[in-house]
Amino acid sequence: TIVDGTLMNKIECNATEVVVNNGSLDNDFRVEGLTDTHAIFVNGANDRVGVGTDAPATKLEVSGDTTISRSADLGQTRTLSVEGARNTTGTDYARIDLKNYDSNSSTPATYVGARIAALNEATGVDDGSLAISTADAGTLTERMRITEDGKIGIGRTDPQFQLDVYNDGGATEVAIGKYAAGKTVGVMGTSGDTG
Repeated sequence: TIVDGTLMNKIECNATEVVVNNGSLDNDFRVEGLTDTHAIFVNGANDRVGVGTDAPATKLEVSGDTTISRSADLGQTRTLSVEGARNTTGTDYARIDLKNYDSNSSTPATYVGARIAALNEATGVDDGSLAISTADAGTLTERMRITEDGKIGIGRTDPQFQLDVYNDGGATEVAIGKYAAGKTVGVMGTSGDTG
């Protein structure tokens, strides 16, 4: 193809590979399916890839269901890795946002309804805590954390015990089980323990 008087190879085939847009032009690449006009789409201007979309907002965007499947009937483990690069205490280095598009709102929009995040704790070196957050009226708040040393905090980000439940201002702190005739909830410990 001649572009501004210069020969540009938009598709190049050689002994080891097939290269599309070898001249690094601002050209999109699109593969159509039977019913999907953008089964695969590469945005040349933004260096983004879309599957099922012609406007990928990130490096890779998939519009539709996605499956990572097995290729054998046994002896396989599949891994989905999310790698970040943070070393500051208390910051997320990898996260999964679970989003919803609310079309019933007076102003339809996409929001994060829940989040699972891995973050650095105090040392910031080769450790990781897991935080689970949920949204209430549009505000995303951390609800539970598992620290790098295995402590679980519900309602607090710095659990002091193996299981640390905190309710700031609520009338009921912790309720376990449901009262019914013949049903008992027990708390077990050793001599001298209080609880």
